Amino acid sequence: MALVPVGNGAGFWCTVTLIDTQNDKSTLEFEMQSADYATALTDVDGILTALAGVTDASIGTVHLSYRRERDDFAYPVVTCNNSEKARIIVQLVGSTKKATIDIPAPKNAIFVSPVGAQNQIVNLVDASVINYINNFQTGGQAYISDGEVSDFGIRGERVTSRRGMSRG
Repeated sequence: MALVPVGNGAGFWCTVTLIDTQNDKSTLEFEMQSADYATALTDVDGILTALAGVTDASIGTVHLSYRRERDDFAYPVVTCNNSEKARIIVQLVGSTKKATIDIPAPKNAIFVSPVGAQNQIVNLVDASVINYINNFQTGGQAYISDGEVSDFGIRGERVTSRRGMSRG
């Protein structure tokens, strides 16, 4: 497996949110031609300057990202469904607040038992679950939201989300 840039360019994308006087938001997405991050930052400024010259809307947020995709994509070999999730409730550090971490299409192995009622409960002492939660703790790789980090897992369960249907 190799990860390759998404799109025709070097993989940099700029997403800009424009806000009008009714607080309606429009999102524009630009595939960048930039060869590296430093150039992409400069190129974003150029896009924003040009955009300000042609729209009355205010620029709300700007997001620069680097996207990669697998060059050998294949569908999962096991049946799974992203509308099924393992939902883990965690305590936030330095707060009485709690947060949720969802894992789409969870492996059956992360639940307490492979069958029965315990198959609905996330095993919080499973090494894979601990490893995943560690990403959101102090010294990890990501925040849960708003710069908050997890202290410890409280509980977890299997949940499902509703899938929408469109009729043509």
